[in-house]
Formats: sequence, C-alpha cells, structure tokens
Amino acid sequence: MFKNYLKTAWAVFKRRKFFTFVNLFGIVFTLAVLLTGVTFLDNIFGAIPPEVNADRTVGVYMVNIHGEYEDGGSTNSNGPSGHWFLRTTTTDLPGVERVSIFGMIGKVQAYREDRKIESWLKYTDSNFFRTLEFDFIEGRAYTQDEYDNADNVVVINKTTRDLYFNGESAVGKTLLANGRNYRVVGVVKNISFLRIVPFADIWAPTTISPTFDPLDRSLMGNYMCLIEAKDRASIPLIQEEYEARISAFDMSEYKPFTELVARPESFFETAARNIAGLRREEGGAVTRVLTIFALMVLLFMLLPTINLVNLNVSRILERASEIGVRKAFGAPSKTLIGQFIIENMLLTLFGGVLALGLAWVLLDIISATGLIPYANFSLNIRVFGYALLMVLVFGFLSGVYPAWRMSKMNPVDALQRREQ
Repeated sequence: MFKNYLKTAWAVFKRRKFFTFVNLFGIVFTLAVLLTGVTFLDNIFGAIPPEVNADRTVGVYMVNIHGEYEDGGSTNSNGPSGHWFLRTTTTDLPGVERVSIFGMIGKVQAYREDRKIESWLKYTDSNFFRTLEFDFIEGRAYTQDEYDNADNVVVINKTTRDLYFNGESAVGKTLLANGRNYRVVGVVKNISFLRIVPFADIWAPTTISPTFDPLDRSLMGNYMCLIEAKDRASIPLIQEEYEARISAFDMSEYKPFTELVARPESFFETAARNIAGLRREEGGAVTRVLTIFALMVLLFMLLPTINLVNLNVSRILERASEIGVRKAFGAPSKTLIGQFIIENMLLTLFGGVLALGLAWVLLDIISATGLIPYANFSLNIRVFGYALLMVLVFGFLSGVYPAWRMSKMNPVDALQRREQ
C-alpha cells in the first residue's frame, strides 16, 4: 500500500506543478532560515572542538553579590569573579579532574613593517589547554612550571602566526605586543569568535598579566573558571559541595555586601539565566529559554504553515473527483488521510533536503564574509537532527487539517464538483 501511496504522490506532484512549486518554495525558505539560526546557536553552545568535554564540564562564569545600606537602600553587583575567590572556592572539590581559571579577553596592539596589528589576548593557566582540547598545528601549550615561573611564553592561533611571521614556523620566535616580548611555544587552529570561553588570538599565562595580583581578595574581577568532572555523575556532587562553600563564605570584610550567590553550571545555563533575568539560586532558566525559542520557531513557522494549508485545501478541491470516486468505491477515510499526509510529508522531506542545501550555501557565504572572526559554520549531525524534527513538524502541521477535510468530503458532493 505504501508503494502505491508513493506512486500516487509522484503523479500528483507532476500533474500539479504550480502547487508543487509554491509549496516547495515556502518549505525551503522557512526551513533554510530556521536551519541557519539553529546553526548559529549550535556554534555558540554546542559541543564543538575545543570544547569536546562539555558534557562533563561546568563553570563559574558569573557571581552575584547583594547588600543593603543602613538607610534602607540596596546594592547589587553581577559579573566575572576575582582570581583569589575562584582559587579559594574550587580547591579540592570532590569528583574533579582539574580546574582552570582564565581571564576575559582584551586587545593588544603591535606594529610590523609599519602595519598595525590588533589581536585578542586571553590570560589562562596551564590547565586551560588540558580541559579544552586545542588542535595544535605546531609546538605545545605552556607548562605548569612556565606558568609558576611567570615566563613570557604564549600560544597563538594560525592567523596570528600568518600576520606576525608570514606563515612561517613561529615556535621559538619572539612576538612583540603592547611593548612586551613573548616567546611563542605553540600554534593552534583558529577558534571561532562565537566560542566565548576558548576564543582568543593569543593565550598567555595569567602570572605575567600586569594586573594580576595573587593576594587580591576581591570577589568581583575579570576571571571565570572551568571545572572538569571525572565523569558526568560527579557534576551534582561538585555543585552541591560548591554551593555549601558559598553558603559558608565569610562576607564580613565585604560590607555592605552580605549575600553571595555562585554556582557551577554549563555556559548555556548561565546565558539562559541572563536571558530570563533569573538569579543563580532560581531554577527553570533553561526550560524557560528553550520554551521561548520553541515558541519563536512555531510562530515563525505559523504563517508559512497556514499558507500551505490553504494551498493544500485548494489542491484537495481540485482532486474532488478522484476523492469522490475512491469514496464511492469504499475507500475508508483513514486510507485517504494516510495517503494525503504521506504525500505532504514526502513533499516536505524533499523541501527539507533542498533547505539543507540552501542553508549550507548561506552559511558558507556568511563564513566567507569574515563578519564573525574565524567562524566556520557547518551542518553537523546535531543540526541535521534538528532539521529532521522541523521537517516532520512542518509537514504534520500543514497536512493534518487538509487531510481531515478531504476525509470528510461527501462522495456525492465530490462527484458533483467533477461535473461542474
């Protein structure tokens, strides 16, 4: 029976080329735009190298502090942490493989052959290159000894090597930036600007940062940390222990601040809390944001779906004679519904394939423009899964009502339409 459905569907598509074209256009345009948006989000939050251990890595990306003045006023501060605070609260956490503390990126400038070069620099510890698995083109990461000794060593990306050293080997050579000489120990592939945690042009030990003070006891600062668990099952234990430490943290020297909130979580959870406007102790941020995204997708799909429903209803009315004859010869309603839904799903699946191709072209064009530094958008298996889900939802929503309308058509009315 399914084979007959396919033959009938193919015949209908060829016979009504205009309806087929209009339907395909709406499907391809809608799905291509959605796929492009999903790919952008996947490039920000997905498990893409070097963040390959994202499923067992959490981070303290922001802290919240709250206080009240004697006159009844209140004050709040929200942002990255101080280095000392992160060292103190993450030491010897149970179930932890390693902890990496790193700074926010900042710009450095240099001149080479009368040409100004601006680069993004990030200060990190040596664990940064163990938790995040960078793809080294040459050389290595700086070691713990180099970090402890505050050696002027750096890891750079491919573009920086090409700019400073004309594409030649950079390991062992000197890089001059912001009036300071650094020895290059490694070169890695470019990291997309959208990967906020690992992104930089140059990575250097925190111990050589001119603003680094290991004795500075500030709660707020310019640092975040990654906590890599031994396995996924250890993450709840790590979060529970960390929150217990935060609850017991002595706030007496930070008046008027009396309340401190910080929690190890995924980068997406932190972003979701900011989007939803929720504090760290409040739950449901991820669910709320995902619900908002889902509603936005459905609303974006609503108008094209309605248009396709109207086109499909018109197509059904044109096929009234066929439906009337089949119902007159005893074809059950579920058979007619099944046939039409399959026809619509086949058309939608074909449109989905074309949409994948169009999205790939659009993403390739966006990558080539260089508007987002080092971004290289691609359609991976996760995006393909999202695409398949969107195709099924789109095909189902635009096919159910017309199929039901067809199944309720009276055989006599259908045959009369044929005569008219």
